Amino acid sequence: RLRDERESSILYITHDLAVAAELCDRIGVMYAASLCELAATEELFDAPLHPYTRALMAAVPKPGEEPRAIGGFVADAIDPPPGCRFHPRCSEVMAVCRERDPVLVEIHPGHSVACHLYSGEKVADTA
Repeated sequence: RLRDERESSILYITHDLAVAAELCDRIGVMYAASLCELAATEELFDAPLHPYTRALMAAVPKPGEEPRAIGGFVADAIDPPPGCRFHPRCSEVMAVCRERDPVLVEIHPGHSVACHLYSGEKVADTA
């Protein structure tokens, strides 16, 4: 209501995806102080692209399903690992992930992701 009355935007920061889904038109997912995905709320939940976003969705408890923990340790935001900050925990890590930060690329109109899987820099190394 306030957003509409004042013709403004509201930035809401949370770790609760369910709350974000109810309140937000668009969601930006961050890992270790780095934006990894940005999309309209419905599109983000229907088709998450970044491995971290997908891992977050899988970690949310759902009736009849076991939540899946995200392996590894949370990156230090002050002294992050080189390359993609999520690479030490990523199930789809490639050599380029350890070397260079991914850039935010628009994959669909209004849906952007910072991941080498979508940058054309794929390198055949998954360990």
